[in-house]
Order: sequence, then C-alpha cells, then structure tokens
Amino acid sequence: SEMCIRDRNMVCQDIDKEERRHKMYKLQIEMIPRTSWYSNLRSELSKEDWDILRKEAYRNANWHCEICGCSGVQLHAHEIWDFNMATEVQTLIKIVALCPICHATIHYGRTCKIEGMAGAEKVMKHFCKVNNCSLEEFNEHVEEAKDLWMIRSEVNWKLDISKITDRGIIPLKMKGDIK
Repeated sequence: SEMCIRDRNMVCQDIDKEERRHKMYKLQIEMIPRTSWYSNLRSELSKEDWDILRKEAYRNANWHCEICGCSGVQLHAHEIWDFNMATEVQTLIKIVALCPICHATIHYGRTCKIEGMAGAEKVMKHFCKVNNCSLEEFNEHVEEAKDLWMIRSEVNWKLDISKITDRGIIPLKMKGDIK
C-alpha cells in the first residue's frame, strides 16, 4: 500500500513536469480524457444558462479570440479545466472565447477524427503560426498531449463546477437536488 502511494506520487510529479512543459505555448492541444468524453457544460446546462455563460465570455474578450486575437468571426465558448491527478478532480477554471480554428486546434484529436488529414494539416499550420514554432515542435507537442491524455484517461474524474454553481447556475441533472 505504501509502495502504491509512493508510485502514485511519483506519477503525479512526472505529470506536473509534463504539464508545465506542455503549457509553454499560447495555443495548446488539450485532449479530453476518454472518461470525460460527451460530458461538457453546454450539454449539462439549460440553453438559457449556457447562453449566459458563453455570451459573457465573448463580452469579456471584447468579441475577439482570446488566443490569436482575430475578430469578425463567430466565436466558440471553450471550457478551461484543471485536472488534479492527486485528488482525481477535474475543476472548471473558466470559459473563454475562441475562433473556430483555435478551438479546432485545441481539440486536435476530435478535429482529426472528424476532418481527417485536411483538418490535421489546417490545425498544424495554425498552431505553428500562432506559436511561431516549427512542424517538429508541433509534433513533439502532439506526442506530449497524447501521453497526458492516456494517463488522464485512466481516471474517473470527479467534477468541480463550483465556478458556476456558486453563481446559481445549476446543471439540469442537479436541479431537482438543489434546495
């Protein structure tokens, strides 16, 4: 049991190092753990509540993409999550406004699955342009993101969405439980 805890702490430390290196880029690939697929705020909230949150993100970003700065495009609302391996808690940090290409780049795995090689090439070029990096650096980042995804996909994450529930926005599944 002690060995298991020590090994788990070492894995957590390795993941922390990996995440720090992973966060060097302005635009990053964030692969959602398999155990969190098909679960997002948009699908868990009423349309009215989701509209409040996404429109607030757009206003806060002055109707510009928060990564590349472009404007004049239909923005997407993207959830930023923190994954704590030690506690196995996935915490909502904030919702940001993104242009479609930055959003597709962040969700690289999904984009490749849906759009194939054309989508992969599109996001690769955008990633390199926004981050002023090489194709080799992009490929290294993708491999790091995949490694992190594999580790995170072994965890059944507990969600912390207190960032919005503290404001009185309650997911549909929980509405009956709130008094």
